[in-house]
Formats: sequence, C-alpha cells, structure tokens
Amino acid sequence: LCTHGVRGLAQRLFGAQILKLVQALPYPCLGVQENSVIKEEGIRTILVPASPFSDFGRKLQVCAGLAKVFGAEAVLYEIEKYLDNSPEDVESNLRNAEQYFTAQGIHYRRVTEENKVMSLVYARQTTNYARDNATDVVSIMSGSQNQDIAILKADKEAMLTNPHAVPVLCCP
Repeated sequence: LCTHGVRGLAQRLFGAQILKLVQALPYPCLGVQENSVIKEEGIRTILVPASPFSDFGRKLQVCAGLAKVFGAEAVLYEIEKYLDNSPEDVESNLRNAEQYFTAQGIHYRRVTEENKVMSLVYARQTTNYARDNATDVVSIMSGSQNQDIAILKADKEAMLTNPHAVPVLCCP
C-alpha cells in the first residue's frame, strides 16, 4: 500500500487514510511512502519493536514469515522505560520472541536503547533508529485491543507516515 503522508487541515484533524485502511485489513500489508527505498536485494532487516500487549505473538508470526522469505534478520528493539508500568510484560514478550525466532530458524538480535526522544510513545525514536541503522522495514500491530486509544492511534499514524519513509509492515 502506498501513502503520501499526512497533508492539509482535514488530514491533520481526521488522520491519515492509510491508518484507517490498514486497520480494516484482516491480513498483513506493507505500507510504503512515495520516497521509500526498497533495496534490490529485498528486505534484509525487520525491526520488531517490543510491546507489552498480548497480540505481540501475532506480530512475531508475520515478521517470521517475511524473514523466512528474504532470509532477513529480525531486530528485537526495546526502548528502556517505554510504558514504564508494564516492564514484566515487555520482557516476557521479548523472551517469547527469542524462543519463537529460534524455533523458526530466524536470525535475530536484541537491541535496547535508553529513551532519548521526549514523546508519549515510541514512533519517533523507533523510526530514527531504523533510519540510523539502515533498517529495511519496521513492524507494527495495525489493529489491536487498544486501537481506540487516541495516543496509540497517533503513534501508529506517525509510524506509517514517518519522515524517513521507512516502510512499515502492518500486522493485523
């Protein structure tokens, strides 16, 4: 799917149409911007941001499927003190990810960064990391049990329309 990003007053008030579309789709999709770069050799790295949410396992399945197709590496990415009220759930999900990727034969590594960007959620720092480390794709949960919380919707929209044009793997 392609997006031109957020433009104009109506877009700023009502959100990017791309978010509404990916939330409605029952299957994974890749969101790219008009200036996104897709390397000729395909996807080599998939950034898998950590989260405390119970649907994290679905994101692992989608990322593993894509990693197998391209022989890509999964990067389990954590921002310290992200959603500080649930560190046990984040750590549990990351341990499950390590076990799952190992069982699936997916090469992975784990990266933890301190919180460097003042933001309520993680989109800006995550996409900055992706840009700085030449990451090919960032994964998000496009629809989740918390999709009606405004700040989480805004964060997903910021990921999809990120200023670095990093493609975004949307996992239903």
